[in-house]
Amino acid sequence: MNPFRPRYHIADLLKFTAILCVILALFSWSGVNLAFQADWPLSVLYPLGVAVLCALSFMRPKRTSRRCESCGKRFFPTRNAELNKLCRACRITKLPPHQRRRLAAQGFVIITVLLLMLSFVLLWPFSGLMQARLGWSAYPMIAIGLFVVLFVLCAGGMVLRSLVRMRRMSNPAYALRVARACAREVGKQTTFEPVSVYVFGPNDPTSMLKGQMEICRSRFESLVGESVENDRPLRFFVFGKRDSFDAFFRWAFLYGSNLDGMYVPWSRPTISITTEFPAHRLADLERVTRVLLSYFILDTYKKSPSPLWVQMGLANVVACGRDEMELARLNRKMLAALSRGTSLGSADLFHANSRSIITLVRDWQTSTTSEGTRS
Repeated sequence: MNPFRPRYHIADLLKFTAILCVILALFSWSGVNLAFQADWPLSVLYPLGVAVLCALSFMRPKRTSRRCESCGKRFFPTRNAELNKLCRACRITKLPPHQRRRLAAQGFVIITVLLLMLSFVLLWPFSGLMQARLGWSAYPMIAIGLFVVLFVLCAGGMVLRSLVRMRRMSNPAYALRVARACAREVGKQTTFEPVSVYVFGPNDPTSMLKGQMEICRSRFESLVGESVENDRPLRFFVFGKRDSFDAFFRWAFLYGSNLDGMYVPWSRPTISITTEFPAHRLADLERVTRVLLSYFILDTYKKSPSPLWVQMGLANVVACGRDEMELARLNRKMLAALSRGTSLGSADLFHANSRSIITLVRDWQTSTTSEGTRS
């Protein structure tokens, strides 16, 4: 039923009239003169319009929220039935990168205009007093100052909200609750050694994970020349749907892009992977798992953060092993990069600035090959 369509029932009309009369009585009790005099637009139309809007808001039926099929969050449905399956955030993530940036810019402009209008509306009752005491420019200048304060408060609130949510994700129980909510199922739990595996989907890769962990440990030990103790607890989240995988990292304010897995060194290190791969590229879940396990083993061995180039280089060496075909592909890629003049020099490779890293992460989704990363 359309909530904006009027329903002509006696009970509804009586309720609307009663609410309207109560609101007008409150205006009269507050001292507003409702008589038709020289200032009748201000003394009659404004209170009557506010009373009608308030009565309509009370009469409007409540809208029931629905759960998103991807992330499990509740949202209010729209009139378009095709868009009522996913929330707005999940719909935006399925758009191409340039469309997402355009929508982000539009949202920023809309929020800025609304805050500016709110600043002028809040100070409008005091505009005459301001102009009488401080001059004609006092009202717009103070309104702009209030806009800056509101903008800073909104931005600070959003940053604080993201920091609190990221902090809560370091709690193992809360992260598990979020993963189950995003997958919309309890999942299957399996434990071996200090590793816990939570599978949300029909395919259970626990045996594969256990085998790849032994392979990574043996390859890492051969590189460093000593044994590596594995006494730190590790947790795997295996999502059967990519939408659930993306929703989990959006909740933690992490950018998953089109990655197939991610390692996050929370209080309990967590590796999240998805078993659903895009149709435009080949799937290699075992190699993704070896890359992510290499990050975990390196953190266990070093017990301190390592440079980015060390993490990426060591992870790819461990994941590759002695595969000569993969090394040959890497050699061909480097030869092609050298011929185009697009290869990175030593300064770009070992001393990358923060801006180049942010650009690389932002545009990673445009690539057709993606494996895993750490956060």
